[in-house]
Amino acid sequence: MNIRRSLAAAALVAAVSAPVAFAAAPASAEELPTGRSQPDTAPATDPADDDAAKRDAADRAEIQRILAEPTTGRGVREAATKALAGTPQDRRHFLTVDLPKLRAEDNRVRVAQIYSDPTNGRGVHEGARKVMGGTDAEVEHFLTVELPELRAQDNRVRLSRLMADPNSSRYLREAAEKAMDGTDAEVEHFLTVELPKIVADDNRIKVVRILGEPGIGRILHEAAEKAVDGTDADVLKFLADLPSLRASDDRLRISQLVETGGPEVKKAGLAALATNTPEALRAFLTTGLARAQAKDKAAAGQGGTGTGTQAGTGQGTGAQGGSGSTVTPVSATTATTAVTTRTTDTTTGTDRLASTGTDAPLGGIAAAGGTAVALGAVALIAARRRSRA
Repeated sequence: MNIRRSLAAAALVAAVSAPVAFAAAPASAEELPTGRSQPDTAPATDPADDDAAKRDAADRAEIQRILAEPTTGRGVREAATKALAGTPQDRRHFLTVDLPKLRAEDNRVRVAQIYSDPTNGRGVHEGARKVMGGTDAEVEHFLTVELPELRAQDNRVRLSRLMADPNSSRYLREAAEKAMDGTDAEVEHFLTVELPKIVADDNRIKVVRILGEPGIGRILHEAAEKAVDGTDADVLKFLADLPSLRASDDRLRISQLVETGGPEVKKAGLAALATNTPEALRAFLTTGLARAQAKDKAAAGQGGTGTGTQAGTGQGTGAQGGSGSTVTPVSATTATTAVTTRTTDTTTGTDRLASTGTDAPLGGIAAAGGTAVALGAVALIAARRRSRA
């Protein structure tokens, strides 16, 4: 009896405990092994923070775009660089508050620069002058809308002038005509890219022609050779210095003529040296020298009509009288085979720019060397122009 009661009690206890044991089993099964922790779960994010990050990324991109624009002014560029290195609030303040003010200031600075730039055409210059007293919106409209149109018009006016300029080379005029038939962008490209190259080539050809001048003086010849072998800037400087270089050669030659010429040549030469301007020196050599030599020749001929051995025979055989051989140019005193053919021309004044005195031997040398340099330079320029076509 007692055994039965014990068994019944045990069964009752088992029945009551079973649900609790079974319920606890899954929990025990989910427990991790000793020494291992359960993975962390990400905290919930605030949507407002995501929006702020996206907006700052967009602000950064906009500031970087502004910095990449070549037309961005100095004020905007400095402030944009500072904002980019600052906080999100700095970048937002720059774009919404600082940028409009700084851009307006930079625009006015740019208009002032355009107005004062001497390379701008008349249309651009007048447009900039008119808008300088306008509103910020008018200035912005001028820079973004009017300026490109005015510049295109001025460019075509400039092309027309190049085509009509008698000093423009044939190659330059043909290239300008071709550009005139193109678009505004093609005209702009011609003026900014092609024209400087063409002008540089034409300038070098001018130097080559100077080297080929008969009777070129030593000073001018040396400077021209140095220039033609140099850079485009060297050529440009040579052409700018050309009047003074010619004057130096002319001054040297006149001094030599004064030392060896007749009374009239000395008188006219000294007057030119006293004036000492490039124009006066050149005028003496191109016109005054021939007149002075003619007067000396006439005076010598009148003095050679006597019969005595001292006065001459009328044919100029006397020591003191005679014909124009009495007025001997300096070139005859230092003549070489290279300049012998120029002696008579100098006496008659037909080759007024021939070298004399110590310059005389250089005339022949320059004729040969200068021709070789000229041919080489012209061939080089022609090849360069063919490659551009």
